[in-house]
Amino acid sequence: MAAGRADARADAAIGLIPQEQGAEVIARQFAHRDGDVALIPMRIAALAGQDRMPLLRPLLAELVDADARDAVVARAERRPGGASGTALLAGLAALDVTARAARLKRHLDDAIRKLLNHSDALDDRASLFDLGLDSLLSIDLRMQLEKDLACSLSTTVLHDYPTIDALAGFLAERVGAPPAGAAAPRAASVPAAAAATSATSATSATSATSATSATAATAATAATAASPAAHAAPPAEPHRAAGQALPAGAGPDDIAIIGVAGRYPGAADLRAFWDNLRDGHDAITAIPPDRWNHDACFDRRRNVPGKSYSAWGGFIDGVDAFDPAFFSISPRMAAYLDPKERLFLETVWNLLEEAGETRERMQQAYGAQVGVFVGAMYQLYGACAADEGERTATALSSYNAIAHRTSYFFNLRGPSVALDTMCSSSLTAVHYACRSLLDGDCALAIAGGVNLSLHPRKYVGLSQAQIVGSHADSRSFSDGDGYLPAEGVGAVLLKPLARALADDDRVLAVIKASSVNHGGRSSGYYAPNANAQVELMEASFRKAGISPDSIGYVEAAANGTSLGDAVELKALARVFDGAARDGRTLPIGTVKSNIGHPEAASGIAQLTKVILQMQHETLVPSIKTEPLNPNVDLSRTPFRLLARQAAWPSDPARPRRATVSSFGASGANAHLIVEAFEPVAAEPAPAPAAGATAPQAEIVVLSARTPAQLAEVARRLLAWLATRDDAKDGAGDPAAALADRGRAPSLANLAHTLQTGREAMDCRLALLVDGLDALRDGLQRFLGMPAGAADLAMYHGNVQDQLEMRNLLSGAAGDAMAQALAAERNLEGLMLHWVQGGNVPWLALREGRPARRIVLPTYPFERARYWLSGGEGEAPGEADAGGLPAGADAAREPDVVDGRA
Repeated sequence: MAAGRADARADAAIGLIPQEQGAEVIARQFAHRDGDVALIPMRIAALAGQDRMPLLRPLLAELVDADARDAVVARAERRPGGASGTALLAGLAALDVTARAARLKRHLDDAIRKLLNHSDALDDRASLFDLGLDSLLSIDLRMQLEKDLACSLSTTVLHDYPTIDALAGFLAERVGAPPAGAAAPRAASVPAAAAATSATSATSATSATSATSATAATAATAATAASPAAHAAPPAEPHRAAGQALPAGAGPDDIAIIGVAGRYPGAADLRAFWDNLRDGHDAITAIPPDRWNHDACFDRRRNVPGKSYSAWGGFIDGVDAFDPAFFSISPRMAAYLDPKERLFLETVWNLLEEAGETRERMQQAYGAQVGVFVGAMYQLYGACAADEGERTATALSSYNAIAHRTSYFFNLRGPSVALDTMCSSSLTAVHYACRSLLDGDCALAIAGGVNLSLHPRKYVGLSQAQIVGSHADSRSFSDGDGYLPAEGVGAVLLKPLARALADDDRVLAVIKASSVNHGGRSSGYYAPNANAQVELMEASFRKAGISPDSIGYVEAAANGTSLGDAVELKALARVFDGAARDGRTLPIGTVKSNIGHPEAASGIAQLTKVILQMQHETLVPSIKTEPLNPNVDLSRTPFRLLARQAAWPSDPARPRRATVSSFGASGANAHLIVEAFEPVAAEPAPAPAAGATAPQAEIVVLSARTPAQLAEVARRLLAWLATRDDAKDGAGDPAAALADRGRAPSLANLAHTLQTGREAMDCRLALLVDGLDALRDGLQRFLGMPAGAADLAMYHGNVQDQLEMRNLLSGAAGDAMAQALAAERNLEGLMLHWVQGGNVPWLALREGRPARRIVLPTYPFERARYWLSGGEGEAPGEADAGGLPAGADAAREPDVVDGRA
């Protein structure tokens, strides 16, 4: 920061001015062509106070006032006089603030479309800069608004209010109001509820566009009909059903894990990951040929310069694929972004969907005080660059972008931290997320890690350091000679336990304590320190206030090196010596025996395994442990390896607890104590409404960014319903988990989850159904599949095809209409309102009919390949025009990375 100020002073000393100021000077010069312009940089405020410049004082005083007017705080000041803007201002003066905002929206839409030479309506909730404004055009727009509204606007106003909707609201509060003392405009008094009834459509299974005119008239009527009270925000509603009770033994520093998501070798999601762990699946393979030509750098002999003696690891499919449009990223930038950044974005989206959190919900419930903590290591994506342009574009990439882009996209304002402590990175990220929650720095936290193998230099470097395994069976606790690198990406969603229970969140497990330390000076830079590991674990037990004797499972850091595994077991034996004295043996294992060592993502993979074991009340087997590490004698320790599955049932008298350890190769250590969450009581069956003789109908809503993805969303929900049928038929529910008990897959819970726990995107489908069978029929009909004969109401459409309607319905008029429709329980009217882009007060509609969030399928991204164009190692998949997918217009995209041009 200090260096930046010094640079600015140096620039000013030689007459340079900031870029934004220069752009404004240029814009003003083009706007006033009736005179000559001279640019004279000077310190106006200082010069105006000097006695030797009395003749310049009148001129400079005016400039000083203008300088002060351009303060960074956005504001609008009315200017007296002048004919410009008189007609617009006169029209605004006759309106109340809500109507002024609507009128200003139309004016802004017209002005921006003229600037952009855009003939179609604009999305009033999209960023002005995403619509096409740049720095010069934004100056043009601000100057035009100053002229039209006879006011002065801050230079930052378009950054402070970056959408048409936000800018119109800001301007409506500050310009166009009647003079002080004048009578306020009066609203008409037509009853809003009566006006809203015409929104209902009797047509079933129709596209929403056919009813646009009727709904537009209804919304316009509701706008004039609603009184000022009708425009006020509805009273606060509880977000979820009644909160859960705090269990006995809960501590004030307990942190709830309310969501988990990830991708690991051989598993595109956590359901597949659990199946692999439960079945003892081995995910280690040879390096896939579509990564790079490993034959060119492989040599079984050690110490061969430029060669790797290892050729095995755990790999994720499709690391080159991404859905940039979903995340508002250009195709060229998508190719420049490190795939770790892209994978983490997608994982966080899935994480939030599983927990039923949306961006709007996080703004309302937490004030956007949501932290992001991610562990990562290696910066090798730039080695795939084929030319100087790509090397330059990726040269400044940093771990920070993994966390910061997540905070940026989701509009999160809590701490945003990326860290590298090598193999303990992601568990250290979880520790600091817990500390941030307890210190009050955030109310909700995302924590995890990501690790990829993108270039042969990684294997060559690990071979030169002689810490990588020389054969495919070099595994944890076995007679291995190094670890096998693995890929992985995962994250957990964290919240203080008391708050999670009050919010009726789905609690998966509880972090009782976490600790980090460093090994200091050991026998070597890469050598572990047993004493430091003991101190670390003992610190966690002191914080949690529990004994090691209460632990039922140990998830070890064991990575497959003979020294490292032996030192860790020695440290663990010292901490758990009570079990040894009692003759008990404790199950021990590690996820690394199945998938390899995910390095920076190791801790989050280990934690995910523990959560899944607790949820499914099953301990999974350790594989590839024979022959055993000769430096390890398990008979002299209190631990045992599991050769097959073992039950780990709930026991009210003895909470199920586990420890998780991650030790970085250079001495950075992290440790967690995790406890299974046992709900105090199961959810009672919802009582039917008084006088009800049949199931109440529910509105089921689905949405996606494109029509193709909407169809895929429907297919995923249909497949989910099929798994429920299998469970009813006695086949068992493969996804059954402890946290889902008491959260039945009922129609009410399903509808509530989709209504409030998913973001409403442009392509929308709404169905009115009275049961899961009817929902299945409706989805099949939407997908063009054979379906039952029962008639049902269905509306679908694309908001982008009717933006004028969406802009109308998303304002105060639309909200007033939705409230009236909800009060009448006009369900088909609400369906049509939502499909055309309006907001629906779902919680008000559900009043008196409690429902809970359940886990439903997450969003299907529309992935395509985005990669740099080559370099020393081949990128995954076939290259296509500089790493961009076919059809991407590379020539029109700026060369950008991490937001820089």
